[in-house]
Amino acid sequence: PHPYWESRGFTQETVDRFHLGYDPQLVRMVIPVFLGGNLIGWQKRTQNNPEWEMTTLDVKQKYKNSVGFPKDRVLYAWDEAVEDGFEVIVTEGPLDALTLRQAGFNAVATFSAHVGQEQLNRLRFWDSVILFPDCDRAGLSGYLSALRQLHEHTEVFMIVPEAGEDANSVSEDRLVELVRNKQPAMKILLALSE
Repeated sequence: PHPYWESRGFTQETVDRFHLGYDPQLVRMVIPVFLGGNLIGWQKRTQNNPEWEMTTLDVKQKYKNSVGFPKDRVLYAWDEAVEDGFEVIVTEGPLDALTLRQAGFNAVATFSAHVGQEQLNRLRFWDSVILFPDCDRAGLSGYLSALRQLHEHTEVFMIVPEAGEDANSVSEDRLVELVRNKQPAMKILLALSE
């Protein structure tokens, strides 16, 4: 247990359901990744709140993955999303996907702005894919590349948050508003290409 998870807005039910934890030796939060019910690896994330004893101010690398972790081939929370419906929201990181799932949305995550070919292959069978990148150059660039490949197979929308916004940093009301105001992704791509 660690107060970090609650400080980020996660309920105990979410912490338990997704097996979120803490590694006291590395002083990092643990986000395990499952596929087909099997643990295939994990990400460990720094947190640097000096109010907590269990913290580190040495933040050279925000995320560390387990050895051999296939981060460009799997989607976080895939097992949860596979049966959930015809539309899925894709975020850049697990915490954003968890926030959306906790708010009742069907969401999965990549592990960076880059969307790998196997991840794209998994997404193309949804009727509708909503891309929700971080509002920075890497996020928009990586997800625009993904939409170019996805739009041939499925309907693709995009959520473009304000600077500094991501799914885990806004209120639930703002989150609902962002999802409701999604835009056809090709429209956004064409506007950015002009």
